[in-house]
Amino acid sequence: MEQQPTKEALKESSLEYIFEQETEINLFFTNLFKRDFKAFRDAIYRNFPDLVDIHTNLNNLSEKELRSKITDAITSFRGKYTNNIRLAEANIRAELPETEEGIKLLEDLMGETEHFNYLIMPSVYPVCPFDVKRNLFYFSITGVKDGKTKFDRLSSTALHEISHFIFFRQIAKISNQLSDRGIHHLKEVLTPVLLQHPNILKHRTGDFICGNDESISYQIEANGEVMSVFDYVNKEFLKKPTSEGYLSFLHWLINLFEQIEPEILKRDLLHAKNGRAVFSDPILKAEFMKPIKLTNEK
Repeated sequence: MEQQPTKEALKESSLEYIFEQETEINLFFTNLFKRDFKAFRDAIYRNFPDLVDIHTNLNNLSEKELRSKITDAITSFRGKYTNNIRLAEANIRAELPETEEGIKLLEDLMGETEHFNYLIMPSVYPVCPFDVKRNLFYFSITGVKDGKTKFDRLSSTALHEISHFIFFRQIAKISNQLSDRGIHHLKEVLTPVLLQHPNILKHRTGDFICGNDESISYQIEANGEVMSVFDYVNKEFLKKPTSEGYLSFLHWLINLFEQIEPEILKRDLLHAKNGRAVFSDPILKAEFMKPIKLTNEK
């Protein structure tokens, strides 16, 4: 049974560990058959070779049969790496208290005054998606197959996903003209910028830019200068990187994305169809990285 978010007001936010077998199966099924993102399918195929041919006879298989194949692949994986999975789960539980300290600082930076019980679910699904309705994010432990039982990026992933939950509550109150995909890429630029703040870096391992390449790497041209969208947005944030400056910065960011969304959606479609090839194929990369020229910069 799915655990639902608490409705009562909390004095401070917390991070709780859960696991739901059926939810894990649904993650695989949804991203194999309900979403058209090549990069996600490729990640599943790399780690679960038993599923490589699952699309071959779709017309001859019912949804129940497809789910059965997915369940068998997950069960086989979990059975093969049982000991590593147990160690990984124990190590994740041990890190949760430290991560909660980072959540407090993130809430302060983003001007968040409400508090929530956030949920983390370790999963063998090879990507780290989230469920905003449940304040739930999934943390991939697929690396157990390579002997990985400690995860340096747990704190960064947790703060990354929780920043999304805060952002969605905020943008719901701000009038804007953005599509769902435009909002997706906006948050995937906003989050790594926030996570580079010195106060947040203290509560996550490493100082790497915690973002998705397809959202932070494409180029912006402003006043004749070309830089990545991450660098461009981070430059604006650093003008006043405080909780007092955050809301005006967020409005600036929304206005920016309203202007550049048509070009962002072209790159979004390119990545959805071609996956990581947009960074390795010279022709695709040239198209993906073509600078988006801003027209109203001073």
